[in-house]
Amino acid sequence: YIFNMALADLGVVLSLPVWMLEVMLDYTWLWGDFLCRFTHYFYFVNMYSSIFFLTCLSIDRYVSLTTSSHFWHQRQHLVRRITCCCIWAFAAILPLPEVVHMELTDTIDPMCFFMAPLETFNEWALALNLLVALIGFVIPFSIMAVFNILTARHIKRCNKPE
Repeated sequence: YIFNMALADLGVVLSLPVWMLEVMLDYTWLWGDFLCRFTHYFYFVNMYSSIFFLTCLSIDRYVSLTTSSHFWHQRQHLVRRITCCCIWAFAAILPLPEVVHMELTDTIDPMCFFMAPLETFNEWALALNLLVALIGFVIPFSIMAVFNILTARHIKRCNKPE
């Protein structure tokens, strides 16, 4: 998980200079329509996958501490590889609804914006913000909190003098 999380974090870091330059240029987008969509897609895929790998680390730590079954120790590397592939696939799908509606608008200066259909813009914006908040924060944070508490309780129980 750590190697995959490092790759995802590197992806986030590599996309930041483009976004910083966009802000410095007062949101003028100089890199064309393809990079308008791709930069947003690349950033969100890596952001989501980084969050999911961190969540998996919490779960994996607890399972590794508490499971003494022969099956788990035999299959843990395979399970981790499959989990990593699933995370990358899921993270690759999640940003698609937003990226489909990213457009290069040509007003005074070209700008890269989220442009859902005008009649349903508010619904789209609300749905995407809820998606990012729930899948990108609330659910992973809850899972990490639960598994870190369970891990701490397990360690405390194991270290208790008898």
